[in-house]
Amino acid sequence: MNFSDLVSFIENDQNMQANYQPVIIKTIIEKTSDDLIFVSVKPEDIEGELEFYNKSREVDSQIGLKVLSEKKIIEGDPAKGYKIIDGETFTDEERLQIVCAC
Repeated sequence: MNFSDLVSFIENDQNMQANYQPVIIKTIIEKTSDDLIFVSVKPEDIEGELEFYNKSREVDSQIGLKVLSEKKIIEGDPAKGYKIIDGETFTDEERLQIVCAC
């Protein structure tokens, strides 16, 4: 997903029951190094961030991961980790804009 489509999704198209989707996107962007092609974010990193932002409820990242995978925003699996599809094409400025949009 290209940068403008991802920002549009974050700002306009999310149909959420909770904040899982933006927290997952933000976590993947923040925890991915400059070598985006080879680095994937592990589920335990995502769970930790979801717990931080949702202290009063039990979290299950699988719901958000499934939705984002179906919408072709992320790819991966629990064993290998997750990454933003085409995230390696984002500039540092675009990555910052995505985090701010989340």
